[in-house]
Amino acid sequence: KQNLLETRKKVAELAHDDPIVMKHFEALSSVLTTAFNKEKSITVQEVADICSDIIFAAEKHRFQTRKNKEKTPYISHPLGVAYNLMEIGEVRESSVIIGALLHDTIEDTQTTFEEIEK
Repeated sequence: KQNLLETRKKVAELAHDDPIVMKHFEALSSVLTTAFNKEKSITVQEVADICSDIIFAAEKHRFQTRKNKEKTPYISHPLGVAYNLMEIGEVRESSVIIGALLHDTIEDTQTTFEEIEK
């Protein structure tokens, strides 16, 4: 739970507390909490890894916005994809969830493959 709270704080800071981003974060956080606490389908280390990659993606995309009229911070998209995989697709493999979070990072930022591997 602490990881998610710290991650929420950092995402809010990087995304300027954008309501759409925070809505997507809260939805993903909720399904992660359920997967960890109720289903026991992911471990505390997997939650920590996912949180770390949420922050990584938010930092890498911090100057990008969506092409909507609100100019929503781009991180809303990877958060939404990760949420949809977990909620609709019932995916619980952390590597797939992390892949969703990072799927545009190489393509849309100056991030290197070496950074992604770390």
